[in-house]
Amino acid sequence: MYVYGQTQREVTEKLRELRKQLEQGVNLQAGKQPLADFLAYWLKQQSHWGRRTYAIHSDMVRLHIVPYIGTIKLAQLSVQHVLSWQQELVDQKSASTAKFALRTLKQALRAAVRWEMIGRSVAEPVDPPYHEERSGQALTPPQVEKMLRAAEAYRYCALFHLAVQLGLRKAELLALKWADLTLDSDRPTLTVRKGKTKHAKRTLPLSPDLVERLRELWQEQQQERHGPRWREQGAVFATRNGSHLVDRNLDSLFKKRILPRAGLPSSIRFHDLRHTALTRLHEAGVAPAIVQAIAGHSSPSMSLSVYTHVDTEAMRRAMLG
Repeated sequence: MYVYGQTQREVTEKLRELRKQLEQGVNLQAGKQPLADFLAYWLKQQSHWGRRTYAIHSDMVRLHIVPYIGTIKLAQLSVQHVLSWQQELVDQKSASTAKFALRTLKQALRAAVRWEMIGRSVAEPVDPPYHEERSGQALTPPQVEKMLRAAEAYRYCALFHLAVQLGLRKAELLALKWADLTLDSDRPTLTVRKGKTKHAKRTLPLSPDLVERLRELWQEQQQERHGPRWREQGAVFATRNGSHLVDRNLDSLFKKRILPRAGLPSSIRFHDLRHTALTRLHEAGVAPAIVQAIAGHSSPSMSLSVYTHVDTEAMRRAMLG
């Protein structure tokens, strides 16, 4: 086994660390695998986790760790790698996302230490980024109109209409399959089959406008299905090769293209479209229990306290007529 360095001191330090790991019984061969492979193995060992816990950590690995540092070998991962990755997540996603992804990586690397695959976890010295929790914001009707008009230029336009009309979560939209829709029925519906809780699984009615947009999307995909790149996965919001649109690409489309095109603030998050939909339902006088069912919440009080934001104009109408 060899070690390399630019100076004699660097080589000496690496040899010292290597001897230390050998004395600790570290399996040096295991450390040669890419971080992505180790994380896949780590997740397979967590059969004792509940479905929601597993889904959260799996999403963090798939969306926010592997695409950034997954190719780095387990034993070569450094504190600097982790710091750079965290800053990239803060810049591209949010401090909150970076914080939760770091929590997942720390948990995985602690397991790697216990299993004697590495001598220490390089994620432990890294502090999570500071972020101030903020509540969501509901877009005004003119802002919604501008956003939807800007979205017309892109193939996923129907996705944004579903978000602001039905208040679907991002993950629910990305997981939609054509089998979840009944467009040819007298009462067309959309069924959410994958959610964070049992309450998230629900069937929602579709407006004529949504039905028309989804049919147009189906026809567009029919043309692409005949192409050599297409691999059928049944995804409603599919890429041009048939695979599901992924989280980071949707975020990029929303933040870097649609919001600037619409002339809207960059502070608007995709999740704010859900806030918007549920807030408008409350403002329209829809019963809390019905809003709860549409939102997929466990109770009406959650819909009222977390996802609704009555604007000043609505309060003026209520108070002054």
